[in-house]
Amino acid sequence: MTSACCSLKFFPFCFMYFLKCTLSCFLVICYRQDNEEKYKVGETFTLGNCSQSCRCNENGQISCVPMCSKIKCPKRTRPRGKGFVEEKESGCSCEIQECVPGMLIIRQWIPLCLTLYHAAL
Repeated sequence: MTSACCSLKFFPFCFMYFLKCTLSCFLVICYRQDNEEKYKVGETFTLGNCSQSCRCNENGQISCVPMCSKIKCPKRTRPRGKGFVEEKESGCSCEIQECVPGMLIIRQWIPLCLTLYHAAL
């Protein structure tokens, strides 16, 4: 996005003004509307609640990804937390997860155990 000052018509009036305008044409800055902060291209930041890690891109747009990834467990298993890891740079922490047998497996064993119990009587 270029501003009106980037036009060559301002060159005769003031070389410094022209230089300032020219530099502003080439410097891409990302702007957050929620808090009015500005970031340089390549600069990263974390949203205040540690939910996302964001980056200022070359096109002036901000792209964000989840700070902590959630694992997707296979059928009949569920995620279970096994601790936290802290990211030094942001001060945010993420839960480490693993897949463990879920309640469905226990529910499948109950009828089998009852059947075996009644058969043993």
